Formats: sequence, C-alpha cells, structure tokens
Amino acid sequence: MCTQKPPHDYSQQLYDKYREDFEEYINSTVLPSLREKHDEFMLRELVKRWANHKVMVRWLSRFFHYLDRYFIARRSLPALNEVGLTCFRNQVYNDVKDEVRDAVIKLIDKEREGEQVDRALLKNVLDIFVDIGMGKMEQYEKDFESSFLKDTGGYYSRKASIWILEDSCPDYMLKCEECLKKERERVSHYLHLSSEPKLVEKVQQELLVVFAGQLLEKEHSGCKALLRDDKVDDLSRMKKLARRLLFDRSANDEHERSILTKLKQQCGGQFTSKMEGMVTDLTLARENQTSFEDYLSTNPAAHPGIDLTVTVLTTGFWPSYKSFDLNLPAEMVKCVEVFKGFYETKTKHRKLTWIYSLGTCHINGKFEQKTIELIVSTYQAAVLLLFNSSNRLSYSEIMAQLNLTHEDLVRLLHSLSCAKYKILTKEPNTRTISQTDSFEFNFKFTDRMRRIKIPLLPVDERKKVVEDVDKDRRYAIDAAIVRIMKSRKVLGHQQLVSECVEQLSRMFKPNTRTISQTDSFEFNSKFTDRMRRIKIPLPPVDERKKVVEDVDKDRRYAIDAAIVRIMKSRKVLAHQQLVSECVEQLSRMFKVIFAINFLLLITSDGTCSLILKQLRSGWKISSLETI
Repeated sequence: MCTQKPPHDYSQQLYDKYREDFEEYINSTVLPSLREKHDEFMLRELVKRWANHKVMVRWLSRFFHYLDRYFIARRSLPALNEVGLTCFRNQVYNDVKDEVRDAVIKLIDKEREGEQVDRALLKNVLDIFVDIGMGKMEQYEKDFESSFLKDTGGYYSRKASIWILEDSCPDYMLKCEECLKKERERVSHYLHLSSEPKLVEKVQQELLVVFAGQLLEKEHSGCKALLRDDKVDDLSRMKKLARRLLFDRSANDEHERSILTKLKQQCGGQFTSKMEGMVTDLTLARENQTSFEDYLSTNPAAHPGIDLTVTVLTTGFWPSYKSFDLNLPAEMVKCVEVFKGFYETKTKHRKLTWIYSLGTCHINGKFEQKTIELIVSTYQAAVLLLFNSSNRLSYSEIMAQLNLTHEDLVRLLHSLSCAKYKILTKEPNTRTISQTDSFEFNFKFTDRMRRIKIPLLPVDERKKVVEDVDKDRRYAIDAAIVRIMKSRKVLGHQQLVSECVEQLSRMFKPNTRTISQTDSFEFNSKFTDRMRRIKIPLPPVDERKKVVEDVDKDRRYAIDAAIVRIMKSRKVLAHQQLVSECVEQLSRMFKVIFAINFLLLITSDGTCSLILKQLRSGWKISSLETI
C-alpha cells in the first residue's frame, strides 16, 4: 500500500493515521487516568504512562519503518519516533507539567525536612523533563529547574533566618556544610548533573553570602582573632602573594588590591603595608621593563640576543630571599651586564641584587627526535648550559663551575636526572644524588609535548616562616619595652609585662614567656640583671620644647627600634656605621637628622654590651664590646 504509484500509494494517509491514533489514545486513555490522580499518585501514573508510550512508539516505528526510510526522507517530514514524542508532549506534558513540577518540589521539601521519599520515582519523573526536550535541556531548565531553584532559595532563606539567631557560628557553619552535602547527594540520586553548580551557588548565597556579616560578628566566630593573632599565616599570605605577583599567576591586580583594602579596614594599615607595597612595587617594575625594552630598541648593539625580562623590586616590601654568588654561564652574563648598563643610566645610587632563585628561563633542548622547549629555573638553566661545552661533567665539576651549595646542587641535579623528565643521565643509575656521580646530556630524551616545565623539588617553607615571625615579634617586643620604659621611667616587672601585652595586642597575641625571656637589660657598663624594678634616668626636659618633643616622639621610637634590629643582627658595629645603617633603614619613613636618643639595649641572649655616654641633649653610643 506504500509502494504503489499514485493514486494507489497510501503513504501519506498511513503517516497521518499514525499520528491520529496516538492522539486518540492519549485523549481517551492517558489524560483521564492522570487527571483523576494527584500529588505522588499522579507522578507514579505519569511515569507508568510515559514508559508505555515509549514502548509503543518504539515498536510502531519498527512496524512502519518503510515510512521512515523512504516516504519521510523524501518529504522532509518529522520521523515517526519524533511524531510519537511530540504527541505526548503537546497533549500530556503541556497539560500536567505545572502540577508535576509542584508535586516534585513538594516531595523534595519533605525530604529536606527529614521524611523518607521515593528517590527512584523522583528520578524517573525528572528524566521525563529531560527526555521530552529530545536532546535539549530547555524543557528541564524552563519547566522545572528555575522554579526548583527559586523554591530552594526560599526554603534556605527561612531556615537561615532561624539558625542565625539560635546557633553559634561553629554550629551554623556545621549546618551549612551538612546542607550542601545533602544537596549534592540529591543531584547524584535524581537531579540532572547540570543542576549541581546552580543549586550549590543558590544554597551558598542564602546560607553564607546573605549572612556573612552577621556570622563574622558573632561571638566565637574566630575571624578577628584569626586575622589578628596568626602571624604565621600572615607571613604565609605575604609569601603567597609575592609568588603570585612575581610569577604572574595573579588573575587581576585590582582583585588583589580589593582584598588588601578589606584586610586594611579590618586589621589596620600596619597589617597590610608591605603587601600593598608589593602590588605597587610590581606596577613600577612593569613600567621599568617597558623602559628597558625601549632602551634595547634604540640601542640594538646592546641587545643580548635573548629575550630578557627583569623585575626590579624594593627590598623592604618583599619577603627575604637568599642571594647567592652564582657563576653564570656566558650567555647569561651578557644579559646581566646589559641590564646593569641600562639601570645605571637611570640611577647610580641604588645597588642591584640578583635573586636567581626566582628566575625562569625558556631554553630549547635539541634532542635526536625533535627540539623541545624547556621551562626551567635560572639554576637549572645554568646547569644545562654547561653541557653545551662538555659532553660529560662530574658532580664536583658542576659545583665548582657554578659555585653552588651542596643542598642546592642536589635539588637541581635530582630534578634534571631522577624526576619525571630525565634531561640528564647519571652514573651510577640510582634515584639519589651523590658527590661521586657523573652526568651526561640525554640526547635520546623525547616527550609528546613540544614544551615542558621541569619543576624543582618542593621546599617546606613553613619552618622558615615561623622563624621569621618569631624574629619580627622579638623586635616588636624589644621596641615596646623601650617605649614603655622611656615614658614610665620606673616600673615593676609584672606591670611592664602587662603593658607590653596591651600595646602589642593589636599586632599579635604576645606570649608572656617570650617577654620574660626578652626583658634582660644591660646598662652602667658591666651590670646585668633582671630586676623586679627598673629605673632608667633621663636628662632634664626643657618644658618649652615639650610640644616639639611630642611631635618627634614617634620618630624616636622608630629610631630606637631600628637600632635594636641592627645591633641584634650585627652584634658589633662602629658608631658611624650604625648611624649610616639607621639612616638607610628609616629613609623611606622620614628624613633623619640623626641624634640617637637611645637609652638602653635589649638583648635576648646577652652576647652584646652597649656602653652609653650621657650628653646634655640625650645619649650617644661611645663604644661597643662583646661579653
């Protein structure tokens, strides 16, 4: 009946009859059965009818496969399978979708309240929203997901309004964590995977973002104490910021500044001054690099033949990095000399210190199969460049040529010969580096990538961070004791400790044991003791100069603290050299017209004695000696 010539070809009539029978069956059987049920019972009936409908569509499409293969293809009509699904969507889905959506959301809310629900039923119903879109998520997102997310926001908004009043910050956060965990479980059991990020964001918005301010202000939230006391994390944050900025891993400088502004408002300018300086310093460094590129373009004879980027930074803002006298290969020496010549055209009053450990090099390794670009540190590049002039080098030869320490050289050679990328081969072929090893360039090395990054073994910086923190805190304690004793003149030991804790509480929570170990005073030549009461005489004060002295008070404190830092690190120092280093340290804060109003030297180990000479206008250091 479908292969005859017109007018005996009934393909069109059969195609129309196929659609009409589906419509008749749906109107006479499916819709009445759904309309007489509600809530969960209606959902079960819908799942049953949808399963039956898919079976009928599948088998009828096979019976009339000829129509799909020839008639429909020639006429560009919808396929039989699509016709069957469209009938169900237009007559069943569009009629009951709102009621189905509300019933599903109602069951989900019941589950959130702790009731048991049929998760398999929910999954089967939500699969209908997906399947009815015939490969597109539009029906699921428009007819279910948008309303579901809106209901979720309202549900958690009501819950959060109650919890924020009843619970402590830790209890509230535990509830939030549990809610997020359960919502992710719902996605894995019956929601579509595309809903997870939207659902999690909605829950976080209602539980955390809306009430963030109230949570942080709650008692025992720990936020203020965390920002105020944990100096180890403070310094770690500074080091991480330094790495992001130096290695260009920061997403946006404005975001960094925004975070620093918020920290400054919460903790004060002293907390963020160095980090703000780092961000500003890097901006100036970029401008300096632009000037260097202009210099090379106008002086082509000075170009080293290598693309060179140098970041010039100010020492005072950044974490301290070790500077080694690395013997650079000839290729790198020219780069250093060219930049040094450029920098001297801008200023001759500053000293450049090269921190090679922070450098990165891109070098081309010419192997037998292909050339591979290697992204390595400056130290690694220096090692590899040695093999341009030698086929084989021993451990001792590499150490002598580069002037590296044993620890650093072991890390470098391990990364190049024992790690994932074996750019060098070693004898003997072991997993450890010893001083008797010999190394050769691995010409047979290959990799599927044309550019690879060779990492160094990670170094645990936490110990160094803790040591730096303790050092800074001891200086702060020393300076606080100086300030207190200069203003109070006579003070009991316990009262001194209390006032010291009070002064330092905005910076960190000082340990009284640390203060007790620090407050050992040495004066009057050889007399040293930890006294119950300490009296330090001051020269008479001219009342007419009181106003001027009050203005200069903070500066004198800064000078005193600078002297403490210098003498604790240098132990023995001539007067003129001490004055010079003080002026250099303080020049960024104010212009020093130097008169040392220094009354005492505080040491933690008693290894340095400071002999003071009293003058009419104050105190002057006359000599130093070690005990």
